[in-house]
Amino acid sequence: MSTTQDKTKRLLKLMENDDIRELMEEIKNYHPADIAEFVKFLLPDEKKFVFSLLDTATAADVIVELDEDTRQLILQKIQSNRITEIVDDLETDDAADIIDVLPDDIAQEVLEKIDEEDAEDIQRLMRYHEESAGGIMQAELVSVSKNANISTAIEEIRAMSGEMEDIHNVFVVDKDEKLVGVLPLRKLILASPKSKIFSIMDKDPISVTADLDQEEVARIFKKYDLVAMPVVDTHERLLGRITVDDIVDIIEEEATEDIIKLTGAVDDYAWSSSVFKNASTRLPWLFASWVGGIIASVIIGMFKDTLSEAVVLAAFMPVIAGMGGNVASQSSTIVVRGIAIGSIDVKKLWQVVSREVRVGILLGVTYGVLLGIFARIFYIDVFRLWIVVGFGIFASMTIAATMGTMMPIILAKLGIDPAVASGPFVSTTTDIISILMYFTLATIIIL
Repeated sequence: MSTTQDKTKRLLKLMENDDIRELMEEIKNYHPADIAEFVKFLLPDEKKFVFSLLDTATAADVIVELDEDTRQLILQKIQSNRITEIVDDLETDDAADIIDVLPDDIAQEVLEKIDEEDAEDIQRLMRYHEESAGGIMQAELVSVSKNANISTAIEEIRAMSGEMEDIHNVFVVDKDEKLVGVLPLRKLILASPKSKIFSIMDKDPISVTADLDQEEVARIFKKYDLVAMPVVDTHERLLGRITVDDIVDIIEEEATEDIIKLTGAVDDYAWSSSVFKNASTRLPWLFASWVGGIIASVIIGMFKDTLSEAVVLAAFMPVIAGMGGNVASQSSTIVVRGIAIGSIDVKKLWQVVSREVRVGILLGVTYGVLLGIFARIFYIDVFRLWIVVGFGIFASMTIAATMGTMMPIILAKLGIDPAVASGPFVSTTTDIISILMYFTLATIIIL
């Protein structure tokens, strides 16, 4: 079986040879995700040209697979009639995403040309926050009355089969359209056609409200191993459904966002943006590091007498500060990740901090002893240097573990995204405290 990379290379070769007829024939046999991967490597005009070769159904499947920047580029270069055809072929959640990034005049034109009911569903979805359950749900679903029989449910599935790619469950509602149950397809297929829906449905359906954050939705999917989940309003009325393919995308987006934040950048950092724009997004966080460095240099200057008595103390500053920074980054990353996936309960602050501090103490003792032995062997002429560096790195790593653990939890309890606590802020704070303790200890012992 050819890999995506092999397929991309083959198509790129056909592009280089201007073999358009063969290219069109080859593309017909490719999965939309493979076509999207190929398009990503093309120049802007080539992206537009290749996309123009696709029939409407394939173009609709491909455009939802494209990265955001490539999708935006293509939408800017194709006619509104073509956009209308594509949107009309998409499920409502994907259609809403496309409409949302179009200029207002083109968006309005497209909405006026597509089916009126679909247009209403798309506009309704666009009213929800893009990172909420309502923002990622689709309006297409199969629902039946709890008093209906199995044959009615099967007829509903057949009626909706042209509008939905995947049908996993039939959602059961009462006379007020309130969700009262879920009927998995497996139960539906095995049941007698004359059986009543309420007699075999799952009567305790797992659902979410439309305003729930998408990260929490992803946690629920993971916890209960779901492939689809209904979305309801505050009165339990059925609004739409969320499918697992959207959840996979969300998990990737949230992981990428947290990784970027952990570096001290911001979550809208884009490779396609200008150098100036991307640099400006990182300036505020790096400024925090710069200020921390100035403070650290002032602290070092306060201990110039200690340094003049034992210049060799400066030789151990990089390892003490570096090890502390590494421990801080490790601890904060572990905690941020734990909060993100729900494995850490921010209400149990002391348990989490206590555990990570004990880890920091154990690491600090280990490397404190090793560094102390090194200092004792190679700098035997400096009075009690081994005690200073040994306790210095022990204190640095213990403080780092404490700071790296507490800061994300405190921010989470305050309702602030804990990912912003890591990177420059935690490591810089750790450096300042570690250097202060290191030279204070040196002053007491050596002078």
